[in-house]
Amino acid sequence: MKEHNIYFIVSVLVLLSFVSFSFYVFLQNPEPSISGMITGTANLTVTSTVSIVFRNNSIDFGPGTVFDFTTGTDNCTMDTAGGITSSHCVTFGAQSSGFKVENNGNVNVTLSANFDKAAAAFIGSTSNTPVFTMKVSNSEASSCANLNGTFTSYANVPTAATIVCNTTSFNFADTRDLFLLDINISIPEDAPGGTKTTTLTVTGANP
Repeated sequence: MKEHNIYFIVSVLVLLSFVSFSFYVFLQNPEPSISGMITGTANLTVTSTVSIVFRNNSIDFGPGTVFDFTTGTDNCTMDTAGGITSSHCVTFGAQSSGFKVENNGNVNVTLSANFDKAAAAFIGSTSNTPVFTMKVSNSEASSCANLNGTFTSYANVPTAATIVCNTTSFNFADTRDLFLLDINISIPEDAPGGTKTTTLTVTGANP
């Protein structure tokens, strides 16, 4: 067993574009009319608002080790969609959900996402290949009508802003405004010990 402890934390950053709601109501009272009739008008302006929030803003696999059963390469694999999928993971904590993003504005948006570290920088290894991948889906049906097909199954995380929900198709309706980003990591047995942290940035834009 590899005796050094490894601690995994994934944090998040949301880039929000807030535009405030504004409204005004006024009554217009013209000069008195000889007919005894007056009129008034009421006006209301609702400003379009781009706003996204995380339902959960941290994934913490906790401390653990990678158990070396054989003379070959052993890896600990953990997945926010499927839990811990390897017997080589010792004392790490299973996670049952990825990052949930909610569109709490009043317009549809395009979503972009990126992490600040890819697999090598996040996990590390002296001679083996670590894995750090992500996939996207709708946490509520039809929340995003145009998911980026590259990430509908696990693919290497991007480190530059990459559109994950295209063409302002992330909906703001209450029953379909939740987007899910899951992550998968595979830790080689020779990954160096220490706390491992990476940050996810999600940006919402319209247009």
